[in-house]
Amino acid sequence: MAVESYTILVVDDEPAFAELLALRLRARGHTVHQAGRIAAAVQLVEREAVDVVLADLRLGRESGLDLVREVHGLRPHLPVLVLTAHGTIEGAVEAMRCGAAGFVTKEAEDEALLAEIARVVKEAELRQRVSRLEGLVGERFAFENIVGTSPAMRRVLEQVQRVAATHSTVLITGESGTGKELIVRALHAHSPRADRPFVAVNCGALPETLLENELFGHVRGAFTGAADHKVGLLSVANGGTLFLDEVGEISLPTQVKLLRVLQEREFTPLGATEPLKVDIRLVSATNRDLKAEVRAGRFRSDLFYRLGVIPIHLPPLRERREDIPLLANHFVRLFNRLMEREIQGIEPEAMRALVRYNWPGNVRELENVIERAMVMAEGEVVRVGDLLFDAEMGEGTSGGGPGTILSYKEAKAAFEREFLRNLLTVTGGNVSEAARLSGRLRSDLYTMMKRHGISRAQFV
Repeated sequence: MAVESYTILVVDDEPAFAELLALRLRARGHTVHQAGRIAAAVQLVEREAVDVVLADLRLGRESGLDLVREVHGLRPHLPVLVLTAHGTIEGAVEAMRCGAAGFVTKEAEDEALLAEIARVVKEAELRQRVSRLEGLVGERFAFENIVGTSPAMRRVLEQVQRVAATHSTVLITGESGTGKELIVRALHAHSPRADRPFVAVNCGALPETLLENELFGHVRGAFTGAADHKVGLLSVANGGTLFLDEVGEISLPTQVKLLRVLQEREFTPLGATEPLKVDIRLVSATNRDLKAEVRAGRFRSDLFYRLGVIPIHLPPLRERREDIPLLANHFVRLFNRLMEREIQGIEPEAMRALVRYNWPGNVRELENVIERAMVMAEGEVVRVGDLLFDAEMGEGTSGGGPGTILSYKEAKAAFEREFLRNLLTVTGGNVSEAARLSGRLRSDLYTMMKRHGISRAQFV
């Protein structure tokens, strides 16, 4: 197996030892730089792509601990291994406090030294990757990246910013596709628990027994087939945030157990006899009217009030149409990166069509429509003809299922019907505008509408 080669900086005020150590490291395929003083070492760190620093704990009148601090200030992820001939516990502890990645004696064998070098370099690379990912997550879920300047969205964002710093339970309501999970993740990213786990559970996607097992876990022998202990997601989320999506789908028996978690901050895994303490922030989301569910007896009122200490409602896209151009252009930029395209924007006619449309699927549908349009777009901008709305797809326009062979007359009628519906959707039922866009006479369109039983009132 190939051994990785590193660029190593050796800092020691004893030239003979430094040269011998450098020879040993070069013999193993590593690139080595040498320095005898802190100033020279700092210059090399600034100038060279060093992977690890090996520094003597005692550098004449200087201290290797001062070098550790200097390097940590310049390059926080650059590991420093402290070398000493003394091997005192006190020196090791002090070096680690100053930011040293490890501590080895000068008498260490080559294999032990090289293993320690490889360990600290790998750990530094991992910390750097984690730091980059945390930066990306922070950027992705920054409040300024939640698109919307309408009064309705400004109120939501102001509320989210105030709530993020607290530990209160939050219930987010809104239609499907309004961006509830994005808001939940922003809450977590800006909370005191941001560096702790974020665990999301789709309650509607799991059967009742499986959901209970996923949340609470079980002990070995709890039921037939329980051969091993299973850690529940409540334990996984301990110290962080647990997000229950589609919380309105939870059964009444599981609601009782969840209520106990919120009241007592503890739960009992299936088959266990002792409860486990848990510290989580619970955030829930639903597209259901939970008050109506409570009145119907399908949702516990006490749990409803526990979940909804802070209620946040996300408005549907049709109630914040002024955000549609911002969102549409945001998705154009997004898909330009993903598809490696250079679409310059959306033509005014197409943008007006987007603003007029009712968006039953909300932001998720808008994202789908823009993605589809950018696949279809042949020019530098998205045009009206590139738009195909989800509500108009699959609505009996073909006259048959897959593989059905239509007559020419049937196929022509199906095309004409879909053409009309899409055109009137784009123009909001304005027949004059539809005629102008399609290059047909208004009378022709009215004749076709009558033939297919289509009324402009359906699209206004």
